[in-house]
Amino acid sequence: MAWEQALGHTVTMLGDGVNDAPALKEAHLGVAMGTGGSDVAREAAGMLLMDNNFASLIRGVEQGRLLFENIKKVIIYLLPAGSFSEITPVIANIFFGFPLPLSSFLMIVICLCTDVLPSLSLVYEPGESDIMRRRPREAKTERLVDLRLVLSAYLYGGVLESIVGFLNYFLVMAHYGLAPGDLVFAFSAWGQEGFHNLTVAQQTEALNSAQTAFFVGLTIMQFFNLQMVRTRRMSIFSHKINWRTFAAIVIDMGIVLFICLAGPVNQVFNTAPIPWYCWLIPIPCGIAMLAIDEIRKAIIRKRPAGVL
Repeated sequence: MAWEQALGHTVTMLGDGVNDAPALKEAHLGVAMGTGGSDVAREAAGMLLMDNNFASLIRGVEQGRLLFENIKKVIIYLLPAGSFSEITPVIANIFFGFPLPLSSFLMIVICLCTDVLPSLSLVYEPGESDIMRRRPREAKTERLVDLRLVLSAYLYGGVLESIVGFLNYFLVMAHYGLAPGDLVFAFSAWGQEGFHNLTVAQQTEALNSAQTAFFVGLTIMQFFNLQMVRTRRMSIFSHKINWRTFAAIVIDMGIVLFICLAGPVNQVFNTAPIPWYCWLIPIPCGIAMLAIDEIRKAIIRKRPAGVL
């Protein structure tokens, strides 16, 4: 056992006798019999096999792998909209002078409302069909958050969701006669009477609608992101259905409609109805995101060690 540990392998020891106690203690994980074994072995072990069935070890490994994978899926789901796509509007505002594309209230709605139920639904995601055919994870090198996860969450999902959000934002501004170039380095000029022939009230109306459109773009893209991250290697079309994800989408859509269309909410939190096309634009973009990720999954099934 010491030789295997010296090679960097994770060692599990199974025993039930008094003479097994030192090895159970020395192993990374000692497993003793729940009934029929010695008290000394049970004290030295880190886990008890309550039904004395060796097949339970296999089920335990499967559940451990599933738990690790589902935690990664939750992280990948939350990072694009919950951090990256909320940072980009702030950067656009601070460094390029755009009127803030996403309000603080809508950022809070994303973090505390629309992202909560979908992320919880991923906890109940069934295991992928190849989960027990994968090689054991290298504990020292394969972390919960690795380069592959960061690239997927930020440089893929985060970038695409931000692009859709800004596209909705600029389209609404264009509806009020403002081109992107008119908004660059606006800074304090925004909100002043006569800015590009708009009154203060018109500017406020335009910004409220544009921020809401940015929020809608992110939220709908997150619906597609939710389906995308349900599998990391296998095709989503061959995966078992998780009805909780669809229930979460329906509830979240109700929240989005309430925020966009409810008059009292519009008045109190500075949201506004948006043009119909801002609801449709994220749909083909989300489908494209799913399709590209299906290609990534096909590649990773052939080359598991790749950066994808």
